[in-house]
Amino acid sequence: MLEKDRAIKIQESNNTPFFSFSKLFQTNQYGVILLILGIIPLLIYGQTANFELVWDDVIHTINNKYFDPNNLENLSHFWTEIFWGLYIPVSYTLWGGIMELCLLVGLEANYSMVFHLINVLLHSINGILVFYFITSFY
Repeated sequence: MLEKDRAIKIQESNNTPFFSFSKLFQTNQYGVILLILGIIPLLIYGQTANFELVWDDVIHTINNKYFDPNNLENLSHFWTEIFWGLYIPVSYTLWGGIMELCLLVGLEANYSMVFHLINVLLHSINGILVFYFITSFY
């Protein structure tokens, strides 16, 4: 019976979460790769900060009637219905948050800059997370 209890304790101590941010930066062997994956996209796509919104960006963000006013009742529309043929509630919620952030800090005139910079930052983070996910299998 003692051996069985010891085996259970060892098994319980090995139950670590699949992902933790602190574990991400502790691996020395991947430090340079993670740095490159984080910085290269910022350097390459960071120049989009000065670009205007294109194609349907204006329809989905600035001229979107559900962002005027930007509140939870209007945002809930995106979680329950399709808008312009798209069901992307997380994106609309993020865009609404970006618009609200711009209004709060007085950057409504620079919405496209903030929009592009946050998208570049999210893509850099996603590149790091995909790398971490792939390397977790090896």
